[in-house]
Amino acid sequence: MITFLTGKLADKNEHSAVIDVGGVGFKVSIPLSTYRELPRHGESVTLHTHLAVREDEFQLYGFATEDEREVFLILLSVSGVGAKMAIDVVSHLPVERLVEAIRKNEHALLCQVPGIGKKRAERIVFDLKNTKHPLFLRHAFASKGGESKSIPSNQHVTEAVEALIALGCKPLEAQRAIAEAIHVLSEDAEVASLIKEGLRRR
Repeated sequence: MITFLTGKLADKNEHSAVIDVGGVGFKVSIPLSTYRELPRHGESVTLHTHLAVREDEFQLYGFATEDEREVFLILLSVSGVGAKMAIDVVSHLPVERLVEAIRKNEHALLCQVPGIGKKRAERIVFDLKNTKHPLFLRHAFASKGGESKSIPSNQHVTEAVEALIALGCKPLEAQRAIAEAIHVLSEDAEVASLIKEGLRRR
């Protein structure tokens, strides 16, 4: 799996970039949001990547941030959403705005993305509104005013949040409780300690 590429920018357009890594040029499909962040030709660049393997080809997709890559992969899990549509969504909607639109059932906003009609927008919202993916939980938490206690992204924290959800907490309630537990303990605390402290702060 190729998770990132670091090299010199050899070429770019609104749909793809070529990264020179040690004399080998990697062509990477990119969203518009990433294109806008690319440096000048010949300058160093890092893209967070996903390698799609099909029967007849290998296709690299690259993103300026890890969050954009994660959103792309999450969108691919929705029935009827392919790579092109997922790239278009990332191109037109910042991660925070997409999470908010899904949380608030804003189908009309998704319909502004080229190629997405009402039924497809409804499907995306239906499939992702209650997702427990850490990225969605983190951005949903921040959009409700949780920036001051933003939650780190590591395995212990993710497991603690998922444990509280399994015990009956709502996703944002679990996120907030663990954020407060981290404030008292630390993000490196054991999972059991985070869960215990989180339950006290529900």
